[in-house]
Amino acid sequence: MNKGELSRDVAAALGIAKASGAAAVDLVLDAITVALAAGEVVNLHGFGAFRLTHRAPQGLRKNHLNGRFYDTKASTNVRFKAHQALRARLPAPPADVAAE
Repeated sequence: MNKGELSRDVAAALGIAKASGAAAVDLVLDAITVALAAGEVVNLHGFGAFRLTHRAPQGLRKNHLNGRFYDTKASTNVRFKAHQALRARLPAPPADVAAE
């Protein structure tokens, strides 16, 4: 599912125009983005939590394709952890994955 499909589904569920559904999705995503930018954890009960993770610089790394070294920088990423209610609704893994 992409953002357009999500907007269409929101609009259909609310009985509003597709443009209004897209605006609603944009508002939610913007609110999550602003909260994360402020360093907050975003908990959506029944869905999951978004939080920031920070990675320290890893020093010099070698690119094995060209033999050059490069310096890895510190980074900030977003991590998502699914809520138990969401995990319960997910399908079971295929048998070949479950055996590993």
